[in-house]
Amino acid sequence: MRTIGRRRGTRARVIVYVTASIGGAGMNELGRNVRPIEHATVVIDGTRLTTGAGGTVTALLPIARRYRVRVSAGETFAPAQTTVGIAG
Repeated sequence: MRTIGRRRGTRARVIVYVTASIGGAGMNELGRNVRPIEHATVVIDGTRLTTGAGGTVTALLPIARRYRVRVSAGETFAPAQTTVGIAG
């Protein structure tokens, strides 16, 4: 998961990228394959969103210094959480 938080006027724009990384992939089995996860559930300070085909969600939220971000994607992927801060 990668998060970006930016101030946008009187709101905060939080973007979350949800991906899966698979080691030992590729022709020589030494590469790493990173793919977006579609239909993952992303919760940003209580606001629930679902990723699309690109594995991303974007939320416009009231300005706060920090947001708690939680991601889950069914039984196959381990859930993750982080915080994202807004500068300014």
